[in-house]
Amino acid sequence: MPAPGGVVDGRPPTVTVQVLSRLRSVRRTGRLALRIGSSEPSLVALSGTVRPGLPLAHAHRARAAAFRSPIRLRSALLAFRSAGGLRVTIAVSRSAQRRLGRARDGRLSLGVLAVDAARYQAARRIKRHIAR
Repeated sequence: MPAPGGVVDGRPPTVTVQVLSRLRSVRRTGRLALRIGSSEPSLVALSGTVRPGLPLAHAHRARAAAFRSPIRLRSALLAFRSAGGLRVTIAVSRSAQRRLGRARDGRLSLGVLAVDAARYQAARRIKRHIAR
């Protein structure tokens, strides 16, 4: 599909994800901050989970399996008017906030779908580490 200026768009947008929050700040604020980037104007939908790591030494729990079970994040839809990055803040529940605050680290898994104006789309699963 020709774009303004006669350039043909033949590839889907590429999406980048950067974790801005640490687990300490998630425990304090209840919010997980991410920077989502797109290589061109597009719509980006994302949804995913955070899996807490091992509990800290002073947080002995009887139910280790329940502690490490994945925490679902709310879905989000972002509209990029131009190439670049947007800061996204995702709120977590109080129980998730407590579990993430007591973990050594975390593993973020995001499903991302990006669609541009020419309707080319790219879907991928992005995994990132969340530091303490």
